[in-house]
Amino acid sequence: MINLAENLEGRILNDKWRIISKKNIAVGRTPGQFSICYLVEEIETKKIAFLKAFDIQSFIKSGNSAEALKLVAEAYLFEKNLLERCKDIRLRRVVVSIDYGEYIPKDALYPVYFLIFEMADDDIRKYTDLAKGIDIAWLLKVMHTVAVGVQELHNNLIAHQDLKPANILVFNENLSKIGDLGRAWSENINSPFDSLEIPGDKRYAPIEYLYGNYPADEKNRRFIYDLYSLGIEYNNVRNFK
Repeated sequence: MINLAENLEGRILNDKWRIISKKNIAVGRTPGQFSICYLVEEIETKKIAFLKAFDIQSFIKSGNSAEALKLVAEAYLFEKNLLERCKDIRLRRVVVSIDYGEYIPKDALYPVYFLIFEMADDDIRKYTDLAKGIDIAWLLKVMHTVAVGVQELHNNLIAHQDLKPANILVFNENLSKIGDLGRAWSENINSPFDSLEIPGDKRYAPIEYLYGNYPADEKNRRFIYDLYSLGIEYNNVRNFK
């Protein structure tokens, strides 16, 4: 049986977007568990964007089909609703979706849920290559933007929980934003990953969390996770890694 999420090239979504090709993701940058990324073109304007497709069949292969379908739908709805909330409250330092939906042709067994984002130039690691020279002032500006972005999220009772250089995206070399809220936590929107003690990249999680030592208060636990990860990011940028 064909895996629809793996074979979307040439299809039209929302009567607006033409899927061009799959997009390779740089090492260390994960668009979300069991998801596939594409380049898409807005038919009217020819604008290129980034599509994240949720791969239901990969979930099904990993376990019970009913539970897999439920998890994919919940993961999609959580991320879509959280991105919409970030847009509504005008979080300018967070990458939000520009479109979303589900695609299911007549011959498909399962829908493909998808999110579409503005295309970034790259993540911050492209700009921290010693061989190409380092603009210290620019890097400090980026870290200030990330810190303010984290503050804005926390002020609205949202924790990112997967902060790392690969999730700091750069647009036109002058604008940086925090991307990938797939493993975030929100006090107001339930996530299917809320039960995970370490939902994001373990390399950026507080060391004590790896040994099962967590703050009793849930909000503190989530926010401390971000602050520790932010400190690791700063150290990486400072050492140009």
